[in-house]
Amino acid sequence: MRTPKHPRAAALAGLLALAACAAQPLPPWATLPRDAILGAGDPMRAAIIETAATFEGAAPSPAQAARAAAMIEWMATDVRWGGRWSEYAPYVGPKLAEAQAELRDHLGVPVTAPPQLVVDGLFAASWGLRRSLPPALPAAAFPDPGRTLSNLAALPDLPRTKEATALLRNELGRVENDRLLNQNTGGGSGRD
Repeated sequence: MRTPKHPRAAALAGLLALAACAAQPLPPWATLPRDAILGAGDPMRAAIIETAATFEGAAPSPAQAARAAAMIEWMATDVRWGGRWSEYAPYVGPKLAEAQAELRDHLGVPVTAPPQLVVDGLFAASWGLRRSLPPALPAAAFPDPGRTLSNLAALPDLPRTKEATALLRNELGRVENDRLLNQNTGGGSGRD
């Protein structure tokens, strides 16, 4: 190993680089409302299964579409922070980000809208639509609520969202199979 000519300068440069990293703002994240997925032992597993069924099946109701879009928004932020995602393939995060962007574009949600506001607004819309009540969407996340609601009622084919949810469902199956294999054999992850 080479010794730097100016060890103090090298140490200072290292500290400045570290400080620059620490000064970067953390990416935004969101949580699910407490009553988002009642009765499910694992909200992430339930969200994966529900979103795959919603975006791969027949046209969902506007309430189902709002709920599934909220779950995609949540998972797209949670994948950056949640340790449980470490078992999933590394391309899951980017695919969720693509689905999030596609849904935001379709629903008229600005890129700058805070994810928590989007999640809460879509869950509130789902709740209101199921009860035939007019949903009050927060303007900071939904500047044109009429567009959002009409687009929830008529979802087109959303290829990136469909791909991401299918991938998630397949990854969930692989992760669960790996866990079973590890329990039964005490073996490795099964992922090379």
